[in-house]
Amino acid sequence: MARIAIDLARRIGTVDRRIFGNFIEHLGRCIYGGVYDEGSPLSDARGFRRDVLDAVRPLRIPVLRWPGGNFVSGYHWLDGVGPAAERPRRSELAWYAEESNRFGTNEFLEYCRVLGTEPYICVNMGSGTMDEAQAWVEYCNGTGNTHWANLRRAHGHPEPYRVRYWGLGNEMYGSWQIGHLSPEDYVKKARAFALVMKRTDPEIELIGCGHNGWSDWELQPTLDAKTHLPYSFMSIPTETHIAIYQRGIERLVKVDYYAGLLATLHASELYDRARATMPGYSAKYVKTGESQMVDEFVQKLRLQQLRLKTDLRANSATKGYAAEPLLKINNARLQIMDRFSLHFCMNPQQDVLLDAVPVNDEGDETDMELHTEGAGVITVAPYPFRRDPLAVSIMARRVAKKIYSGDQEFQKALAAAQYFPLKFTLRARRASGFSRVAGV
Repeated sequence: MARIAIDLARRIGTVDRRIFGNFIEHLGRCIYGGVYDEGSPLSDARGFRRDVLDAVRPLRIPVLRWPGGNFVSGYHWLDGVGPAAERPRRSELAWYAEESNRFGTNEFLEYCRVLGTEPYICVNMGSGTMDEAQAWVEYCNGTGNTHWANLRRAHGHPEPYRVRYWGLGNEMYGSWQIGHLSPEDYVKKARAFALVMKRTDPEIELIGCGHNGWSDWELQPTLDAKTHLPYSFMSIPTETHIAIYQRGIERLVKVDYYAGLLATLHASELYDRARATMPGYSAKYVKTGESQMVDEFVQKLRLQQLRLKTDLRANSATKGYAAEPLLKINNARLQIMDRFSLHFCMNPQQDVLLDAVPVNDEGDETDMELHTEGAGVITVAPYPFRRDPLAVSIMARRVAKKIYSGDQEFQKALAAAQYFPLKFTLRARRASGFSRVAGV
């Protein structure tokens, strides 16, 4: 039976309470019929659902984000202020709905006050302008004798709200987002928005909205300078390859020391031809001039491995997992999963033999056969998964295979390409034998 041990005495850092923040959006019944329900016997005089407030207060939410979400990229805040009966009803293009605008800026800020949480407003960087964003900051926080501050006063709120947190757009990397942008264009636009917003109120804190820190939206792909073709999976420049692994390992270590340790072991072996995932093929090709860079990277990984092993072995709950024999076996399991993913990405139409697959924690191994049945069905023997069949989807994009004029043309083509799922079904194989075999 699996057991999880929690060591209450071991403190490894301080948690910022803002990570427990929440988010509400004009989507479905989240706002209307959810937190806000005018005329309902469950609501107070302001339209706030009392039962929802009672349920949420014990959570002690530190910060609440609004109005979106995808909704914000088509939302214009002026539609949601002033007398409710005079507010325009708009088509809502993010979720294909209609927006009454009866819950707007002042209602949201009052809701945060009642709930006892810090408001966090996300500005419209899709169809919105930086003038609109600047005006919103002035409306909420302005103290002078200026147009937007006076408009707030005319709406019955003489004192500034002093909204501290402001988000610069929502998921602008996504093709689904109104006005979606490339990373370079987002940075340019965000800086322009930030300038006027901070000049309006220097005390505000701005939050950018990236992807995951190491996706192709942040790490823009480049072309092979010699061929003007996109790099293949196996020919990614060594410097880029190392940077991707470094970012991924840093993220893993923050979440789970053991997962981070396995990732460092795997990464270092990718540069070792004798111990590569696919000997003679998957070891990263290193040019003569790159040897020092690779040696420094591998040395850094080994030092990181020593530190992680020390921390894991100092903890009674994880000490056993950090023993060298089990580390070796679990690293081999990670390599097999890597070879599985390579098979799906590179040659799913071929039959494949995966050798040296761990079958237990005692070091026993076997060979695993992957056989293509057609229509995305792959049979596996011996079958390692609990679910049979097992559906697997890999999100992909398709671009033209051609010589591009430069990185920018290729990046635009990639940004315009729609994601689609490559679907596979894994099943246990009842009989062995290949029509054609390739070692991976």
